[in-house]
Amino acid sequence: MLVTEKMIQAAFDWLNDHAGPAASAKAERIRAEYGVKRTKARLYLEAPGGNIAEREAWALIQDDFWKAVDREAEAVKDDEFFRGERIKCEAILEAFRTESANNRGLGRVG
Repeated sequence: MLVTEKMIQAAFDWLNDHAGPAASAKAERIRAEYGVKRTKARLYLEAPGGNIAEREAWALIQDDFWKAVDREAEAVKDDEFFRGERIKCEAILEAFRTESANNRGLGRVG
């Protein structure tokens, strides 16, 4: 058996134990993405005159914009961590399903 019962249980446990924190990380990522857009829009409107390109450039060099970008980057990092762990657990479970189906096909149920 390539996938052990211990691996299967650990995958199920991780998925069960981290569903809430993973959802919170995803929600924070969405909030942070909108936070960047909102901060950029506010700064664009506060820009001291000029044409469109000048106002956008001014907004993009403000500290508030980069603070929002940093919050988004941190939220993406957290969300991607949970996503990667979930994919790993799902791969373990899928490998077990495949191995079980192969064993049934070969008459080695057990």
